[in-house]
Amino acid sequence: MIKRLLLLLTCFVCLTAGAQKATYIIKEVTGLPEKTTNGKKVVLQKGDQLTDADQLNIPFNARLTLIDQVANKEYIVRTSGTGSLKTMLKDSKNTIVSRSKEYIASVASSLVRKGKTASKRVVDPCTVTRDGLVYDENAVAEASEPEQNEDNWGFRKRYLEFREKAWNTYLEFTKNAWAEYRSEEPMRMPSEKELPPVILLDEDDSEGVVLDDNLMVELQKEQQAEEDATASVFSVFDKLVDKLKKKKKNKDKSVTTVAARPKTEPSRPLQVEKEALAIPAPVEEKPDPFIRQDYLKNEKAATKQVYKFKVFGTEYQVHLDDSYKFKMKGTKESDVVDALKIVSTEKYRNLLSECMEIRDSHELSDWAYYKVLQSMANQFMGKSNEATLLSAFLYSWSGYKMRLAFDNGRLLMLLACQHTIYNKSYFELDGTRFYVMEDGVRSLNICKANLLNEQGLSLFIPKEQKFDMVQTPERTFKSRKFPEMQFTVHSNKNQIDFCNDYPQSTINDDLMTKWAIYANVPMAANIRDEIYPQLKPLLSGKSEYEQVRRLLDLIQTGFQYELDDKIWGGDRPFFAEETLYYPYQDCEDRSILFSRLVRDLVGLPIILVYYPGHLATAVGFNEEVPGDYIKFGGRRYVVCDPTYIGAAVGRTMPQCDNSRAKVILLDI
Repeated sequence: MIKRLLLLLTCFVCLTAGAQKATYIIKEVTGLPEKTTNGKKVVLQKGDQLTDADQLNIPFNARLTLIDQVANKEYIVRTSGTGSLKTMLKDSKNTIVSRSKEYIASVASSLVRKGKTASKRVVDPCTVTRDGLVYDENAVAEASEPEQNEDNWGFRKRYLEFREKAWNTYLEFTKNAWAEYRSEEPMRMPSEKELPPVILLDEDDSEGVVLDDNLMVELQKEQQAEEDATASVFSVFDKLVDKLKKKKKNKDKSVTTVAARPKTEPSRPLQVEKEALAIPAPVEEKPDPFIRQDYLKNEKAATKQVYKFKVFGTEYQVHLDDSYKFKMKGTKESDVVDALKIVSTEKYRNLLSECMEIRDSHELSDWAYYKVLQSMANQFMGKSNEATLLSAFLYSWSGYKMRLAFDNGRLLMLLACQHTIYNKSYFELDGTRFYVMEDGVRSLNICKANLLNEQGLSLFIPKEQKFDMVQTPERTFKSRKFPEMQFTVHSNKNQIDFCNDYPQSTINDDLMTKWAIYANVPMAANIRDEIYPQLKPLLSGKSEYEQVRRLLDLIQTGFQYELDDKIWGGDRPFFAEETLYYPYQDCEDRSILFSRLVRDLVGLPIILVYYPGHLATAVGFNEEVPGDYIKFGGRRYVVCDPTYIGAAVGRTMPQCDNSRAKVILLDI
């Protein structure tokens, strides 16, 4: 009896020790989850290894996909908060998927090999998902990449056979994978009351005038009274200043004043609540297509007829003729499968290859690529279920994650996104939000079938989007303090239309990330080529301080302020190009444009500084500059507020509470 107890105790100790040493490998990361080691927080990355005892911090809406090499399971961890991995894995919100040994081995092999030059291509072996989708577990996990001088038919054949099996399994699962779901209410962009701008009538003013609603209306009336509708706000700015001086002198009750922050010499640091928020750099790698692009084209199956279509006023072309048009039999699940069989044939794969070539040659962001596919299908097929299915096929085989759904006979495509999309309904499936782009959808019959390696779209725009030029009327902007600092510009209406279509989003539902996404988008080439040659000579030969000072006054006094609520009915951040196009801007729009000009024209790093109700900037000078500053990474960033009108470099707007400020890092 004692021997038996000892044996049981030994087994228990061994099992406990094994559990403590259980090793997980991170397959995918969404958001910025962290691991705490010896008091230091480290952002987790794909390929990192974890144990049950590791202490994690997972922000709201962040996720970790882990593979358990011991239990042959895959976990989707979406429990927000702080605690040990072992505790978090027990939460009912998480998803647990049984996987084959072959699958776990191949994924682990591909992850631990990251960073090395692989001579082999890892092909996903298949597995069993939680929903019962069974792939071929005997599929080869690794296949040699064919060399140019060897017969690659064997590899090509095995690769294509594997993909065909995966596609046929997807089609089989599609027949029975439909279920009724209710949508989640659209997430509304958080809003807060904006702080009104303050104007210093003189740089040495002890009191600034608050530009409240009444004064803003007065300014607008003055501008509308101008004979030249394209005149800059500078043409009426002096009139406004003169009026305000008289009102202040006469102690007019319609004028609200606020004690101005004094010039701070010597410089004083600002205490910020959070040292910095680093936004992940845009990922430029596009998702892998369902079938490798060099295996897609078959010239024999291609039509010679060219089809031209337009998206955001820009013309694209592919090879299409009437033989590509098809008709779905009805709106049953089996009808979807039959149509998918049609569009997965050789000639549609040629079309897919051409679409991916358009994406790469035009450097389209994920959102722009989605709109190109949608517009092409709608223009060619007519807006219909067939058009939706064609665009869904092209989109998913390009590597993006989507789901098909029926809404009372209407076929819809739902999009998975790496970011939170606001003002759109969504459906949560296996821990992933799928957004419906159409309004008013509350209940859908959704197909949960998924393809290999599918990836949610990213709303980062890492490169300039190249659209055909449709020139808008000229606008002129001019600094009041430095009247030589002026420029004229024409916007591209197609670019503006794209910006207007772009969905508002954040990372991990964090409002701070919204502004970094907008501020890090490169300026459009037509804008750069027009205004930078006008501004560079005016800055040449001047110190960093003088260059920034002139750009700051240009933004402060050359643009007209108005609240988003009044113009747009809610928060509406602008890309830099939009600030140059629309007649009114608020603090965030001014800060985003100013940050772009400082980085491009002066070459200095800049950060966004967020106060409740207000957004400003701070510049990392290489020379000693007096004023309020924020210390980060061994560098002083001096406050520059484009909405504190008339204030010099280094002065913080009076209503701003420095103890509640947050810092947002930007790319240089």
